[in-house]
Amino acid sequence: MQVCHALLPTLVHRKPLCRRVVALPSWQALAATFARREAAVTSQLSQKLQRALCRSLCLAATGFEEEGQAQQYVAHLLLQTVNDVALLAQQQQLTAMAQRADVQLQVCCMLEVLRGAAAGTLASTCPALLNLFSGLLAPLLTLHRAFKLVAPVVALLLKLADDIVENLAMYVEAPQQREQLLNWTLQLLLQYRDSNLWQVSLQTAKSLKEDRAAEQCRDLRAVLNLLIHITQSDLSADEEPQAAASIATVAPPGAAASTNGAAAAASAAEPGGSVIARVVLVGLNIVLPLINAGAAAWLASLSVLLPSTPDKCKFTCQ
Repeated sequence: MQVCHALLPTLVHRKPLCRRVVALPSWQALAATFARREAAVTSQLSQKLQRALCRSLCLAATGFEEEGQAQQYVAHLLLQTVNDVALLAQQQQLTAMAQRADVQLQVCCMLEVLRGAAAGTLASTCPALLNLFSGLLAPLLTLHRAFKLVAPVVALLLKLADDIVENLAMYVEAPQQREQLLNWTLQLLLQYRDSNLWQVSLQTAKSLKEDRAAEQCRDLRAVLNLLIHITQSDLSADEEPQAAASIATVAPPGAAASTNGAAAAASAAEPGGSVIARVVLVGLNIVLPLINAGAAAWLASLSVLLPSTPDKCKFTCQ
C-alpha cells in the first residue's frame, strides 16, 4: 500500500526523476505487467491501489523526451483495459453477468484503472488518452444500463465522468470532441436519473451533511463534483450565444422527472440548445430534491453553478 500511495507518487513527482525511472528495467517490467493486467495486479491489488498505480505509471510519461513516445507508452499501458471494457460491453448476457460478484469486482477494478489514467493526464499524453476514452464512451453507457442496480459500479461511473471532465476537458480543442464529451456526460446523467429509483430518502440526504463519507451518498457527491467541474471547464467555449436566449426546462425539486431519457437526449442535441446548461440542469434535478426542497435554495444553487452563462439560458419552472 505504501508503495502505491507514497513511494511511486514521489518517484514521478519531478521530471528529472521520471527520466531515470522510465529507463529502469524494473519500471519497464512493472509497466508491462500492469499493461497485460496480470494476476499480480488484478488479483493482489485492491481497486484503489490499482487506481493509484495507474496514476503513477501515467505520470511517469513526463520522463520521455518526445511526445510521441509518451503517448505510445500510455496507450500501451491502457490498451488491454480499454479492450476488456469494450469486449465486456458487447456481451449479449451482460445484464445477467452483472449479477455476478466476480464480474462486478472486475468492472470496478477496470473503472478504477481508468480513473487513475484520467488523474494522471499530462499535456503530452492527453491526445492518446482522448483517443482511448473516445472509443469507450458508448461502452461505458452500456455498462451503466446493465449495472444500474449495482451501486458501487454506478458510483464509479459517475466518478469516472467527473475525473474525465476535471482532467481532460482543459486539453480538448476540437469542437467535435467537446460536443462528444458533453453529450456523453448528459446521456450518462439522463440514464442515471431515469434508472435511479429515488431510494435515497431525505433522511439519507441529511446524512450527507452530517457524514460526507457515507457510502450511500457517494453517487450524489460524484454528481455534485461533476457539475462543479463541468461548469468550471472550457467545454462551453464553442457555444455561441443565440440571438434569442435558449430555454432549458427542468422540473423543480420534488416534481416527477421525465422517464424518457432518449427523448431528452435528442432534445439536448437540438440546434440552439446549450448542452452544458442541460447537463447542469439534469444534475440539479437529480441532486437538489434530496438536499433541499426550498425554491430559494434551488435558485441560489443555480446562480452558483451557472455564473458564466446568465445570458445564454432562461430557466422556466413547470
